[in-house]
Amino acid sequence: MMKNVQETLAGRIGILQIYSITTQEIRGIKNNYLVDYSYNSLKINQERSAKLLYDNIFENIFKSGMPEIITADGEERQIYYDTYINTFLMRDVVEIGRITKIFEFRKFLSALAAVINQRVNFSTLAQHVGLSDITIKDL
Repeated sequence: MMKNVQETLAGRIGILQIYSITTQEIRGIKNNYLVDYSYNSLKINQERSAKLLYDNIFENIFKSGMPEIITADGEERQIYYDTYINTFLMRDVVEIGRITKIFEFRKFLSALAAVINQRVNFSTLAQHVGLSDITIKDL
């Protein structure tokens, strides 16, 4: 995908690696150490950090790690996610993947999100989306 973007916008864009906000930053904890992803450093950081409850982990994932989304209300967050889906998945993936059944593809994404932690059952997905098993496997 980025190959096509670079070709069409050559010389007019810059690509930045932007990382999400850490849990410590969200909590207002200032770290005075360098980022080190070694096992020993991660273990020390884990011991320093307050424990997150299981429900808090999913709330943090849902709120994302992007500054504007963390403080957004539910409606603003939904607009962000819809825009993200429309911009990257519905436009770029549909174009690159040459997907022609756009409405069904959107239903497919929703059906996948609903069963994210389960074993993939193509027949069940096909029933929810209204496509054949073969088409679902191709998506």
